[in-house]
Amino acid sequence: MSQRGRKFFVTERLGSGAYGSVYLAEQDSGAGFRRRVALKLLHQHHSEEKEAGKRMRDEARILGRLSHRNIVTVLDLVRLQDRWAVVMDYVQGIDLERLTRAMVDLNEPFPPGAALEIGAAIGDALHAAWIADDGQGRVLGVVHRDIKPSNVLLTADGEVKVLDFGVARVNLESREGKTGFRVGTERYMAPERIVGEEDTPQGDVYAAAATVAELLLLRPIGRTPVLPDRHEVFVNDTLTAVRGALGGMPEAVQDEVIGLLGRALHGEVAHRPVARDFSDDCSRLCRMVGGESLRQFTRRVVPQAELSLATEREPVEGVVFQEESTGAPSSTLAASSVGLASPSPSSSATYADRGETTLAPPDNRRLGVGALVGAGAAIAVLVAVSVGAAVWFLTSAPTEPPPST
Repeated sequence: MSQRGRKFFVTERLGSGAYGSVYLAEQDSGAGFRRRVALKLLHQHHSEEKEAGKRMRDEARILGRLSHRNIVTVLDLVRLQDRWAVVMDYVQGIDLERLTRAMVDLNEPFPPGAALEIGAAIGDALHAAWIADDGQGRVLGVVHRDIKPSNVLLTADGEVKVLDFGVARVNLESREGKTGFRVGTERYMAPERIVGEEDTPQGDVYAAAATVAELLLLRPIGRTPVLPDRHEVFVNDTLTAVRGALGGMPEAVQDEVIGLLGRALHGEVAHRPVARDFSDDCSRLCRMVGGESLRQFTRRVVPQAELSLATEREPVEGVVFQEESTGAPSSTLAASSVGLASPSPSSSATYADRGETTLAPPDNRRLGVGALVGAGAAIAVLVAVSVGAAVWFLTSAPTEPPPST
């Protein structure tokens, strides 16, 4: 004998990646309590693959240990009809990659002060993840390893949320999966990360600086050459372009902004600031730059951007529920959904990776020792719940709807 537990009424697919899709849903827990959640659901064709399940569980455990205003919040890790799912807070907003595309369509520049505020928020998230406690008095030491615009969410009220810790490196004994080396997205990787020499928190700082530069330029800065002399030319060319985007700002302030980005994009790890210092410098400079604040900018532009990208929305209809066994120690989960069409290749992802995450091949020109955030010690209780829309999951691959009946 069994009874149904919480239900999730699915309304939209937010994005898809190699291992799972993320849905927006309304959770009904009975007694009149309802809330919107985001759910990352493992694809059916990956449900039997041990590594895919391990990575999803690891991500949930990591995020379960991280509590910070600039990091997405995980509510639960559950099984739905033999498929792992991560239930998260639904944060309404737009990721920075989609926002920059919309800004180009709207012919709007990105306010430098707002871009620096975003850089400060990313730095705060990275620092919080690095120093987080594992629950036993030890530092988790999370390195995200895939900071990029599509993994940073921005709300209409100026809140910044870092997403997708699926390939993070972390000091976590309960971690199950293996992420390999040189994981991430190459055009945001520091030189040492591309060639697999070392994997430090400053690699995430490089990616954060590349993201800020991309906002100012409204285009990616591109993959850096790994040879030191070529990397230096690449950074100098990037900074020259950024200076042009800073407009009529006083030259002394421009020099400060260029100096910070130059240090963060430096080819040598030792010359880059740590995440906290990067955040503090971004905050200091955004006050010097002045102009439109992040909140003013987002309240004005994010609704316009969402409207310009409305054709990318993917409405769906369906219900996923948890069926709890009354006499057995473990739950039996069942789900049903209607009309959940597979996303088109051009579908945008708010919580899910847009398919750019790669495992970079070795570079024979430079070898050595030694990628970004993830942490968390085991989420103890696997309760019942699920389906909504939410964050991330790595590279693109064939996608599919939730199970149907």
